[in-house]
Amino acid sequence: MQEKLQKTERLWTVRGFRDGDEHQAAALFNQIFNKSITPDQYRWKVIDTPWPIGAPTTWFADANGQLVGQYASTAMRFWMNGEEIPIVHACDAMTHPDFRRQGILSAVGKTAHRQWADQGVGFVIGFPHKGWGSRSGYLNWQTMYHANWLWKPLRLDLLLKERLPFENFFAMPLRAVGKMGNTFLKKATRAERPDIEISTVSDPGEAFDELWERFKSKYDALVVRDRQWVSYRYASAPALGYSLLLAKSGETPLGYLALRVRHLENGIVGYITDVFTDPEDIKTRLALIHYALGFLYDVGARAVLTVVARQARLSRPFRLAGFVKRFSAFEVSIVPLQENLPYDVMKDANRWFTMGGDFDIV
Repeated sequence: MQEKLQKTERLWTVRGFRDGDEHQAAALFNQIFNKSITPDQYRWKVIDTPWPIGAPTTWFADANGQLVGQYASTAMRFWMNGEEIPIVHACDAMTHPDFRRQGILSAVGKTAHRQWADQGVGFVIGFPHKGWGSRSGYLNWQTMYHANWLWKPLRLDLLLKERLPFENFFAMPLRAVGKMGNTFLKKATRAERPDIEISTVSDPGEAFDELWERFKSKYDALVVRDRQWVSYRYASAPALGYSLLLAKSGETPLGYLALRVRHLENGIVGYITDVFTDPEDIKTRLALIHYALGFLYDVGARAVLTVVARQARLSRPFRLAGFVKRFSAFEVSIVPLQENLPYDVMKDANRWFTMGGDFDIV
């Protein structure tokens, strides 16, 4: 158990990541957030990405060898108006409880932004936390548009059991109705598309590069989704429960879907983290979504969640598959690090294509 730190008057300095920091950083993460991360998962997420930017992707407040604050990011490549540029996704900003209100977030964030800008990083993306208060403005976070959680139940009996945990006059018949509802939901996830073949993929191959090269020019802005990205983000993620689906017509790849299975205390929950196809190909998107729902039903998921930009055309196949809005919205935001960014593109949810897998929420 980590010893309690003594409050100080800024006896800390700002520095970049050094090999071995992942152990302290993971411990601080597990202390602050209601989640857990291993040192290997930490390195995968914010250190060992395949696209170095010339500066550390993660910056710390260091109090005599003790990490007491962090401003971390994941290096990415971004396709915008026909060109590829480096960007970073900021995540997991944190300050040790005994060192709060000393300006750590401001100092570490400003240093990180300056270092990244000097290396030509175009901008930072992320969801600044509401708890930052005025620090979001100080660090120049700017909201582009909003994204919603969409939700679909898969096992009504389990959801009803959670809401009616005790035996009473109404509980048993309602749970029975829930079990009957499961049968309906199971059939609804099995929408067949005989002209589209879908299979699971453990090692993304050339088909993923082919998809990217064929479709990238049809998007104005999005995180690069080639074979290297899919391999890093999903296939090589350490013990995080990702799976990949590939849709084909004959030998021609049509698109992919990434999903995640999470085992929580109250049961299994599924996430659809990404769907990449021709932007006008609703049929393939819907086929991939239905296949994913069947996959998640079979592994016992009680419900499925995804993140889709508000008012984006991408929401249509999810609505057709039975998803509804759930929980509060996210502010898709950036910190501009270079001049002359195309804000007309970045503020339009139908021009900047995003899904949950572009961030660290799923």
